[in-house]
Order: sequence, then structure tokens, then C-alpha cells
Amino acid sequence: QDRYQQVVVETLNNLTETDVLNPANKTIVFHGGGELDSKTVSTVIKNAAKFRNEWGAEEFGKYLSGVFNTTMQKAIKDRDEAKMERIVEVFIPVYLSDSPERINPTKLITRKIYFVETLNWDKYIKSVDDYYNDFGSVQPGFLLHEAYYIVENKIVNDQILAKALEWINKELVNKSGFETYFIGTIINAYRKDMTQANIWMARAEPLAVSEEDKASLVQLKSFLEKLKN
Repeated sequence: QDRYQQVVVETLNNLTETDVLNPANKTIVFHGGGELDSKTVSTVIKNAAKFRNEWGAEEFGKYLSGVFNTTMQKAIKDRDEAKMERIVEVFIPVYLSDSPERINPTKLITRKIYFVETLNWDKYIKSVDDYYNDFGSVQPGFLLHEAYYIVENKIVNDQILAKALEWINKELVNKSGFETYFIGTIINAYRKDMTQANIWMARAEPLAVSEEDKASLVQLKSFLEKLKN
């Protein structure tokens, strides 16, 4: 497999731009993949409309998905923030050209993944705050969603958790329902502030109206009890 991949890479590296654009070379170009900065992928990106038309949207999407994964893995491994930003600014608009409403949210998700993996909490926070200032303030529940993302992915870092609590408090101005206090309880628990966790849970309890909320509350109480022990 390694030898085969080496042959594929060497073949791709020897292709001229004319070769890449030639439909007869689809198999090697499509299956060869590669990362965003490679000559072959750069040619495909530059001529995205042609390849989407020739390969079909589904196959072209599979190709781009492979490029995204390969390039992100390399950027994270090398801690290459500039490469990640090229994914965000150059690649994603092409990748999601058929779904323009997804471009900005996907840019944010990409930055978050990179900064979590490289443990750059300052830039993680900045990416969320910048997005909120540019777009998120008009998206109901945006900061609640961001706090939930931290809880869901168990990002237990003091700096991030403090910021998540700040986001939750800002969200409370507009939305003080069960979910907001539920997530706030977990964040306080992750911060090992059990006094505040219990205060937030007490606020959540009378707001648990649906059966789903009541079941979540039972799980939340169990979660806090385990932490105490």
C-alpha cells in the first residue's frame, strides 16, 4: 500500500497543468487526492467548475472531502496555522459553493478543530468571539450552542470553561430556559465549582417541563453526585 501510494504521488507530481485538466487522467487525479498546496489539487481548485461538471457533484464532493481531511491532518500535525487558514479562505468557498449559507459556519468549525487540536485556547476563543461579532449576534442561541459544543466535546480547560460561562451569561439576557441553566450547571461542574453548579441546577429544576427535560435533570443530578464522590 505504501509503495502504491508512493507511485501515485510521484505520478501526480509529474503531471503538468494540461495533464490534470485532461479528462483522460481522471482516475489518477481523482484517486490520487493530495493536499491543498499540491500542484494537482491547486489546479483542480482553480478549475473547480470544470471538474464539478465533468465528474458530477457527488464524485467531486468526495474528492474535495479527501483533500480537506488530508490537508487538515497535515496542518494539525505540523502546527501550520497558515495552511489551516488557506483551507478556510481558499478551499472552503470552493468546497461549499453549492451551499453558500454553510461557508461561514464551516470556516468557524475548521478553526475550532485546529485550535483544539493544537491547544491554542486564546485563538479558539478569538475565533468564536470574532464570528459572534460578525454573524452570531443575529443567530438566536449562537453562544449557547458554542457553550454546548465545549460540554459535548469535553473540552475541560480552565480558560475555555471560564469563557463558556461568560457566553452562557450573555445568552441568559435573551434566553433563560432549561437548556441554558442545564449547560451552565455542567460548565460549573467541569470548573469544579460545585457551589455554583448546585445554584445553576436549582434554577434549571423549575424550568424542566417536558419529559425530556425531566429525564435530563435526573441525569444531571446523578452526574453531580458522582463528582462529589
